[in-house]
Amino acid sequence: LRREDEFARRRTRRVAGQFLPCMVAGLCVTAAVGRIGGAMVPILPGTWVVLFALGVFAARPYLPRATGWVGLYYLVAGAGLLAFAAIDLARAGLALGFVFAAGQAATAIVLQRNRERHADV
Repeated sequence: LRREDEFARRRTRRVAGQFLPCMVAGLCVTAAVGRIGGAMVPILPGTWVVLFALGVFAARPYLPRATGWVGLYYLVAGAGLLAFAAIDLARAGLALGFVFAAGQAATAIVLQRNRERHADV
């Protein structure tokens, strides 16, 4: 908030605005599954990852181009979690943690490389 100019802050608000609907959708799905009962709980990790992928794709016009690859990773990983929805929620939680750890690391690499590229120019 203190280091960037007004244009950069406005861009940050736009990216957050593009990403917010997928987060709200994840909250709605989680609340609905909580009301319905435990039978659908095993699909939550995969659903969260797929929704997160949609948010990454929605925010992509405002982010570095390589962010699309990160979104694709989340989409494929989410589809895998859905395809192999674990009955054992401990394993599902562990898998979800690994998916997000790898995805956030990839996002950090993309953003750092983009920053270094612009610093060299």
